[in-house]
Amino acid sequence: MDGIRRLLPMGYRRTAMWVALGSVALLALYLALSRVPLRVQISGGQLEVVRLVEGTPAIEAGSATTPLPLTVQMRMRLTSTSDWVNVILLPGSDILNTKTVETSGITTTARMHDRMHDRMIEIDQSIRRARAGDHATIVQDLTLAGVTEDQTLMFRVDKGCLGSLTVEIFNQATGVPILVERFVIEGCNPPDPEYLSVAVDVLTTTSPPLSSARPVEPDRGETVFWVEDETPPQIYVRDQETGRVTQVTDDLEFAANGAPSWSPDGTQILFPAGSMQLDHKLYIINADGSGLRQLTHGDSHDQEAEWSPDGQWIAFYRDCNLWRIRPDGSDEAPLLVSCDYCTEIPTWSPDSQQIAFLYYQESKARGIWVVNADGSDTHEVYHFDEPQPVLGSCTWSPDGRLFLCHYFETRGGPEKHLLVETDGSGQAHKVDWIADWWRADFWPRWGVEDIDVLR
Repeated sequence: MDGIRRLLPMGYRRTAMWVALGSVALLALYLALSRVPLRVQISGGQLEVVRLVEGTPAIEAGSATTPLPLTVQMRMRLTSTSDWVNVILLPGSDILNTKTVETSGITTTARMHDRMHDRMIEIDQSIRRARAGDHATIVQDLTLAGVTEDQTLMFRVDKGCLGSLTVEIFNQATGVPILVERFVIEGCNPPDPEYLSVAVDVLTTTSPPLSSARPVEPDRGETVFWVEDETPPQIYVRDQETGRVTQVTDDLEFAANGAPSWSPDGTQILFPAGSMQLDHKLYIINADGSGLRQLTHGDSHDQEAEWSPDGQWIAFYRDCNLWRIRPDGSDEAPLLVSCDYCTEIPTWSPDSQQIAFLYYQESKARGIWVVNADGSDTHEVYHFDEPQPVLGSCTWSPDGRLFLCHYFETRGGPEKHLLVETDGSGQAHKVDWIADWWRADFWPRWGVEDIDVLR
């Protein structure tokens, strides 16, 4: 009996130890299933489970580092010619928020589905329309939580046998959507679905890889233009969403004009105009057609004017040279003056720090040049292999990394489009699309009303 009594405390101690270990294991299992990051450690001879909260430094484990969970924003655009499509985000992250940016397609259902905790995007359209090749589109913004930089997001795609599906993934870390992945799915997927993968670091980097695919077109905005059928021509505005055209002016008396452009806040319109001779001047008018005023004066020929995105300056072409002026008419001064070349069609960078222009010699565009807003550091960023006799214009991409140019290889020939990298690397490739909303005649330019996003 004495031996049994001596063993009992030891048994109790062992039982207490196993109960403690079991409790720790159950707690760790609960936290793991709850997607709560944790670590198990020994401190002072005791076993501890430590829950990691946001802002806790990454934990060193030998030579490896445990990455912290991130919140990631991404955009997905689905364009379907099939009768039905399901795209499912597989487990591995939590969806905090979703926003439908755009849907299109007649008699089409395009939505985040309420099944599977909003993990499925569904597009349906009639078989008749699918057979006719009609397009149905949904653009969805997703905010994901619980992902890490080294993780890969996985999507499962199911679709009907008709048509195809194009899935485009956009990085939004720079403040504007930039295409980083594009997939095209053909044929019948069930019973063998397609699986798509997207690396998280491609979605979080502020320098995503460049893409030649067409960017997302904004669903709202306004384009200003001249109606030349009227005598004299007048200014009109077209609504991007409704297509409705509104007349802005009815009493302008200019026989000739140049391309109009918006002020950054969309309240005013800048345009060059004059007679049929080389005597154009710059004018500003309110967006409702009131308050016409002349900005430049003298005997010069002023054309190709554009407002800086920050609203501080207007750059323009004057007698082959590059000039700038304040919107109130003050501080008018040349930036570049040359007898060897012309600075045609100047256009501002999104951060208002640089101006790009076409370098013309002997009436042909030889290349794309860039100058700082103060007139310093003039340099070529792209040289045309063959001088272009009929080059339309170039404009910056929202992130400032590309020029989109449109041109004509021959007079009266088809319009061509070229993407050129702005870093001077000489990289360029032809594309079959044009982004009209990148130009100064569209408001808000680049589809971004808050211009600070681009700075």
